[in-house]
Amino acid sequence: MIGTVLLAALALVAVAVGTTRAEGSYAPTIGGYLYTEFKASGDDFADRTFDIHYLAVYFVGQVHPKIFYYGEFELEHGGKGDNVFVEQAYLDFHVHRFAAIKIGAILTPFNRFDDFHEPLSNHLVTRPDVAREIGVSAWKDVGVDVYGLTAVTPALSLGYDLYLINGLGNSAPGNIRGSRQYRDNNASKTIGGRLEAVLMNRISLGASVSTGKWDEDDNYNLTMFGAHLRAVLGAAEFYGEFDSFVQEPDTTATEDIKGSGFFAQLSYAVTPQLRPTVRFGQLSDWKDRDQLALGLTYYPASSVAIKGEYDLRSGDKKNDEIWLQTAVKW
Repeated sequence: MIGTVLLAALALVAVAVGTTRAEGSYAPTIGGYLYTEFKASGDDFADRTFDIHYLAVYFVGQVHPKIFYYGEFELEHGGKGDNVFVEQAYLDFHVHRFAAIKIGAILTPFNRFDDFHEPLSNHLVTRPDVAREIGVSAWKDVGVDVYGLTAVTPALSLGYDLYLINGLGNSAPGNIRGSRQYRDNNASKTIGGRLEAVLMNRISLGASVSTGKWDEDDNYNLTMFGAHLRAVLGAAEFYGEFDSFVQEPDTTATEDIKGSGFFAQLSYAVTPQLRPTVRFGQLSDWKDRDQLALGLTYYPASSVAIKGEYDLRSGDKKNDEIWLQTAVKW
């Protein structure tokens, strides 16, 4: 089955490229983003630190009327240790007006938060716990993604992704976020998909699924399911996600590990420069964690954000947190 999927994708690429004469390369567009944070946590907020959380540089270009490329390099926390890496690097073949194929290192299209995790798209400083711990925000992987968007009616469009990737790997059972990898740890591959309905370019509703072996011996499955809803109505924006997983542990003495969680977020642009946001999220089953985030973002320019956030926490992560962030995208 895997071989058939790959051959079909390559055949589509060959047909699309062969039908259009190459017209040479185009100069790449270069951009990036930077954000610096201050965090206070612990008892009486005694733990205080500044951090250059992200410095990312990306380039995008075109080498053929239907072939594009994208590369993104990222330094986290000042580039200390293993925090220098390739975020994304892929070729993008537009094989049809309703279909395109990414081949390379991609952000796995599971749910939708990764589409909004950059500092000017995320209205808060932090990312939702469920998007980090189950949805695996910034889930980088290597493989093939067939995707597209088609209009069903003038008001309704359907978008889709169908991907084949190396998949998540070895880590402590239940540590889904810690299982991200670029190098494959087994012979199996993970297959997944996402389907989304978009109504009047304002409301989007979708579902995601991913399944594959996670251990080195190809014995144990990890299956994930997600659903998301986003609505933009005037100055108000609502966004919510649900994620769950079932992981077969690498021992017969333990039952399957299961986890789930959700978040719901509401923000409102009081003015074009000022946007308050509130988000509530919860993790359950394998973890017990609640987060209520209250934030305010000021945009002194369209490419600059200054944010403040207060997090009220309970469960296995009890201490409240204070966050400040400055971010710029160019």
